[in-house]
Amino acid sequence: CACLQLIVYTVIHLHPTFERLEAAVADPKSPKFSPRNSATRLASRLAFVVLATLLAAMLPFFVEFSAFMGAVGFTPICVFLPLLFYNIVFKPSIRSLTFWVNYLVMSGAAAIMLLGSISSLRQIVSEATTYRLFANV
Repeated sequence: CACLQLIVYTVIHLHPTFERLEAAVADPKSPKFSPRNSATRLASRLAFVVLATLLAAMLPFFVEFSAFMGAVGFTPICVFLPLLFYNIVFKPSIRSLTFWVNYLVMSGAAAIMLLGSISSLRQIVSEATTYRLFANV
């Protein structure tokens, strides 16, 4: 069960990397789903998933690291920036409900982001003190 979870996390988090890898190894003159490009894509993805899964299995705190990266990396992009840009572009009045709801949501998201990053860092530190290779497999 733990190995399957690691493989799913690996595939989800590495999809942008697959796109870059495939662009580097694919033949640009051939169609995307030509036999040559399909074989290259399959081989490169398979090798990368095996390598990333091996690395993830070696680290007992892989899930917490993913949680930390999500809290620090994705919360600002998905919550702060759209609301902040809305307030900058449309300039709602300080007395409007929209202005205050946007800042209330941004404040709540900041608190959740801070708590999430602290808890995942705490879990990483606690698991790193008793680190063993392939501890969860």
